[in-house]
Amino acid sequence: MPPKTKTTKVQIMGFGLNFYNQLGVCAESSSSSPSRRRPLSAKGSPTKGLVRPTGTPRRTDSPARARPLQNTVKESSVLEQVTTRLAKLETEVELAVERENTNGDTNHIIGNRALLPVKLDIQQVLEDGNTIEEIACGANFSVALTKKGSMYRWGVDNGAVFQSPTQVPTGIPLRCTQVACGRKHSVALMEGGFVMSWGVGYFGQLGHGDNVSYSIPKLINRLDPHRLGTQIVKVCCGGYHAGALAESGVMFMWGFNRYGQCGNGVRENTVSDPLPCDLKILTGRRISQISLGRHHSAVLAEDGQVYTWGSSSFGRLGLVDPEKYVCSPQAVLHLHGASVTALASGDFHMLALTSQGLVYSWGYGAEGQCGHGSALHLRTPRVVEFLTTIYIRSIAAGAWWSMAITSEEDLYAWGCADGGWTGLERPINPPNVEAGPTTEKYSATCCFDSFHNALLPERVDSLVGFRTLKVVCGGSHSFVFVEPREGETEDNDHVGTDLQLTPNQYAESKYSDQDSKRLRPLTTDGKFRFRLDNEIMYDSFYHPLKDPEYSSSSPGRRILKALGERHASVPMLPDFKADGKAAWDRTIQNHENKVVNKENDKSNDKEAYQEYIRQVFSFCRHNRLEEVDHALESGFSIDTRDENGNTLLMTAAQNGLKQMARLCLRYRSDINYKNNRGNTALHFCFGFGNIELGEYLLSKGGDDTMLNDEGLTCYEGTSRAALEAL
Repeated sequence: MPPKTKTTKVQIMGFGLNFYNQLGVCAESSSSSPSRRRPLSAKGSPTKGLVRPTGTPRRTDSPARARPLQNTVKESSVLEQVTTRLAKLETEVELAVERENTNGDTNHIIGNRALLPVKLDIQQVLEDGNTIEEIACGANFSVALTKKGSMYRWGVDNGAVFQSPTQVPTGIPLRCTQVACGRKHSVALMEGGFVMSWGVGYFGQLGHGDNVSYSIPKLINRLDPHRLGTQIVKVCCGGYHAGALAESGVMFMWGFNRYGQCGNGVRENTVSDPLPCDLKILTGRRISQISLGRHHSAVLAEDGQVYTWGSSSFGRLGLVDPEKYVCSPQAVLHLHGASVTALASGDFHMLALTSQGLVYSWGYGAEGQCGHGSALHLRTPRVVEFLTTIYIRSIAAGAWWSMAITSEEDLYAWGCADGGWTGLERPINPPNVEAGPTTEKYSATCCFDSFHNALLPERVDSLVGFRTLKVVCGGSHSFVFVEPREGETEDNDHVGTDLQLTPNQYAESKYSDQDSKRLRPLTTDGKFRFRLDNEIMYDSFYHPLKDPEYSSSSPGRRILKALGERHASVPMLPDFKADGKAAWDRTIQNHENKVVNKENDKSNDKEAYQEYIRQVFSFCRHNRLEEVDHALESGFSIDTRDENGNTLLMTAAQNGLKQMARLCLRYRSDINYKNNRGNTALHFCFGFGNIELGEYLLSKGGDDTMLNDEGLTCYEGTSRAALEAL
């Protein structure tokens, strides 16, 4: 008899926020129940109390019916709230590690978030022989499709909380063949090409001709195959809109259309009935994939060409010099000839996978979701250099993060990692880096409203004992389909991580030198180095600092550290809150004494004065109002510029800081001043998507007709002639 082959059971694991049980796993909490806690935003922090920088897109919408947190401590300032929150998160992590090392508990649900992958135990509610074939994720809920065509949901769906997987009643004797989820709505494709939808319908995203919400699936009459004369073969959901592809090649879209994301050639607030999309540009080509984001849409043609439309802010459409709203599909020229095989859309960024296993990214990148080691927004697609030595098999995008599976079936993730949805371990004291131009490359950072941003792809080490087969992402959580690697057991107590070893020791014990290609190397010097300690490792491309000059987009403390002993004698400005006004005044006076006497000793005083300027600009960039106000009050000139000619007002505009901009205007900053490249504060506002701040500066006398050195206005590259035509 032939030897019996060992069959491995595919497991489903989830990680990320679990406040509404969107992971399908009950949180480990004895002190309070989720229903009594304030809802968390998609970034993992309370939705009330923290101030978000002006112009930064809101991460998620909090259910209005959720009850506030009990016994909330009133903080005296935003800084104290952030500090308290960080301390609480660190405590939760420490408790998690302690529980792991003491009793071997494998439930990693800590504080209503899964910091490490946890197993989805749904088999108990399925009949014998039935398995999960597919999962779709919304903002705070999940829907699973089984082998027998039934659907199960858990989390918050149309205001109802499902604590455990519950079957979705369809009311018709047809099997489901595909399911897709938007932020708060779902669309299911049934046998025979029928389409059903349910969830929140405020923007007509359910396609029933109204704005009514439904808790159970309802057939979309306009997509009835008998009425169309063809069958629907694919469905897809965006943030608040949806699409369906017919067998005949016609694509229908409906829902929120304020930015033209429904692609019917016009902008209107809602499209409540499915309408054909304007596909004239695709004449002769058939669509192979639909990918929808928060307010944008994209399709992939069978010949590998990519077309996008909708809102163009942050460069998410990948188009060259687009209009603010693109109402019909346009070709992404930078991907022409790249042989794209798959697309993935986040809320404000996109990914593309080619037949060569390369990954392209573009769009919003402030949390590193583009994977290039910086916090820049990319207006056109760019290859993720960090993954070029690894063949990527599939890609996925969450709201604010990205994921990829390699040919070796390892999982990589990058982007915002606050809520644990990437599965990455949080580094210790990462550098604080805000969005803006810089030549430096980072592995992991933090910023104003995020404690962990992975700016470069990192392997999810908690899954090294498993083969990752599939990954799906939502607005606040992720799921992976995995099976144990050869030599591993299915009941891996620590989800692929030996807690007695450091990450590097574990990696070296798992893989021999011949297998080191499975860990992402930096190959400039021909050596393989494991990226498992969340350390910043540099080569000639990711060098920590090539130019010692300062910039308003580069944090002063980080540059001072990089410059080393050259600036060792230059004192840092004290913290206004910690050291008090007296210490601040002494430091300011010391600096200004040097400035007054700089003609006597230019070599030393110029360096000290530059460090003084650098620190004030750093305070401005980090929105430290009291420190900047006191510096200006103490004689720091509002017209001071950095080496790029940027003023404090430009720095505030670049980072979307309205209160800081008001402070600069109070000290009579020139609102229409141009930097070395001819850009004004308005160019920074609209170029970085800080529309609200841009409108505020316009109301204060900003001139939106001024041209930079390239002859462009502030409206995202729109020329004066185009404005006059409008």
